[in-house]
Amino acid sequence: MSSYTSLTMEKTIHNRKKRVQAKRQGVVESATAIIEAIAKRRIDAYEGWQQVSGIFQKNAGLGFPELKGFVDIEGIHPNSTLSVTEELRDAIRRKAMHFLAAR
Repeated sequence: MSSYTSLTMEKTIHNRKKRVQAKRQGVVESATAIIEAIAKRRIDAYEGWQQVSGIFQKNAGLGFPELKGFVDIEGIHPNSTLSVTEELRDAIRRKAMHFLAAR
């Protein structure tokens, strides 16, 4: 193995942690922006919750315990069929406000 190959491999390994941290930060910022929009009623609460749930599921390998509390609604799965009522939307908005207050 040449010294160049060895050096490049070390850089890739060394920078992986930074890349993962940057990706995590970007994902959390995107999700937080959607949650803020839900809390301020700029977007429909259910649609916003689905967007955040999609972000959470797509990036599950990175682990996001900070988003899990918002995404989890007892008895409801993001991909399930359900009746979207004002009570559900209100519950999602309350979760959004709680999430933002905890940050």
